[in-house]
Amino acid sequence: MGKPYSLDLRKRVVAAIEGGMSRNQAAKQFRVAISTAIGWMQRVEETGSVEPGQMGGHKPKAISGDHAVWLRSGSRTTTSPCVASLPNLPGAA
Repeated sequence: MGKPYSLDLRKRVVAAIEGGMSRNQAAKQFRVAISTAIGWMQRVEETGSVEPGQMGGHKPKAISGDHAVWLRSGSRTTTSPCVASLPNLPGAA
Protein backbone atom coordinates (compact mmCIF):
# COMPACT_ATOMS: atom_id res chain seq x y z
CA MET A 1 0.00 0.00 0.00
CA GLY A 2 1.31 3.45 -0.87
CA LYS A 3 1.99 6.25 1.56
CA PRO A 4 -0.16 9.40 1.65
CA TYR A 5 1.18 12.61 0.13
CA SER A 6 3.00 14.91 2.53
CA LEU A 7 1.01 17.39 4.55
CA ASP A 8 3.18 20.20 3.15
CA LEU A 9 2.23 19.34 -0.45
CA ARG A 10 -1.43 19.06 0.46
CA LYS A 11 -1.37 22.50 2.10
CA ARG A 12 0.42 24.10 -0.88
CA VAL A 13 -2.10 22.69 -3.37
CA VAL A 14 -5.07 23.82 -1.25
CA ALA A 15 -3.52 27.27 -0.73
CA ALA A 16 -3.03 27.67 -4.48
CA ILE A 17 -6.66 26.73 -5.16
CA GLU A 18 -7.95 29.01 -2.42
CA GLY A 19 -5.75 31.75 -3.87
CA GLY A 20 -7.69 31.65 -7.13
CA MET A 21 -5.99 28.91 -9.13
CA SER A 22 -8.25 26.26 -10.67
CA ARG A 23 -8.03 22.70 -9.44
CA ASN A 24 -6.69 21.64 -12.85
CA GLN A 25 -3.96 24.28 -12.84
CA ALA A 26 -2.92 23.48 -9.27
CA ALA A 27 -2.80 19.76 -10.01
CA LYS A 28 -0.56 20.35 -13.04
CA GLN A 29 1.71 22.78 -11.21
CA PHE A 30 2.26 20.44 -8.26
CA ARG A 31 2.23 17.27 -10.39
CA VAL A 32 -0.63 15.48 -8.69
CA ALA A 33 -3.73 13.99 -10.28
CA ILE A 34 -6.66 16.34 -10.84
CA SER A 35 -8.86 13.97 -8.82
CA THR A 36 -6.36 14.25 -5.96
CA ALA A 37 -6.60 18.05 -5.89
CA ILE A 38 -10.38 17.84 -6.06
CA GLY A 39 -10.44 15.28 -3.22
CA TRP A 40 -8.23 17.44 -1.02
CA MET A 41 -10.53 20.42 -1.52
CA GLN A 42 -13.55 18.26 -0.66
CA ARG A 43 -11.76 17.11 2.49
CA VAL A 44 -11.05 20.73 3.47
CA GLU A 45 -14.70 21.68 2.92
CA GLU A 46 -15.96 18.69 4.94
CA THR A 47 -13.42 18.52 7.78
CA GLY A 48 -11.50 21.79 7.66
CA SER A 49 -8.21 19.91 7.33
CA VAL A 50 -6.13 18.35 4.56
CA GLU A 51 -4.67 15.68 6.83
CA PRO A 52 -5.03 12.15 5.46
CA GLY A 53 -7.50 9.72 6.96
CA GLN A 54 -6.47 6.62 8.86
CA MET A 55 -4.83 3.86 6.86
CA GLY A 56 -5.28 0.32 8.10
CA GLY A 57 -6.45 -0.48 11.58
CA HIS A 58 -8.83 -2.97 13.15
CA LYS A 59 -11.49 -4.57 10.98
CA PRO A 60 -14.55 -6.01 12.75
CA LYS A 61 -15.33 -9.67 12.18
CA ALA A 62 -17.65 -10.38 9.26
CA ILE A 63 -19.73 -12.92 11.20
CA SER A 64 -21.49 -11.59 14.28
CA GLY A 65 -24.63 -11.92 16.34
CA ASP A 66 -26.69 -15.12 16.18
CA HIS A 67 -24.66 -16.51 13.31
CA ALA A 68 -21.41 -16.23 15.25
CA VAL A 69 -23.00 -17.90 18.31
CA TRP A 70 -24.32 -20.72 16.13
CA LEU A 71 -20.98 -21.17 14.40
CA ARG A 72 -19.05 -21.24 17.68
CA SER A 73 -21.40 -23.70 19.36
CA GLY A 74 -21.79 -25.96 16.33
CA SER A 75 -18.11 -26.15 15.53
CA ARG A 76 -17.36 -27.49 19.03
CA THR A 77 -20.09 -30.14 19.11
CA THR A 78 -19.78 -31.58 15.63
CA THR A 79 -16.70 -32.67 13.79
CA SER A 80 -18.00 -31.95 10.31
CA PRO A 81 -21.00 -29.80 9.38
CA CYS A 82 -23.22 -31.29 6.69
CA VAL A 83 -25.33 -29.57 4.07
CA ALA A 84 -28.53 -30.90 5.65
CA SER A 85 -27.92 -28.84 8.78
CA LEU A 86 -27.53 -25.53 6.94
CA PRO A 87 -31.27 -24.63 6.90
CA ASN A 88 -31.09 -24.60 10.71
CA LEU A 89 -29.16 -21.33 10.64
CA PRO A 90 -30.70 -18.58 12.77
CA GLY A 91 -32.99 -16.43 10.66
CA ALA A 92 -33.34 -19.01 7.86
CA ALA A 93 -36.78 -20.08 6.73
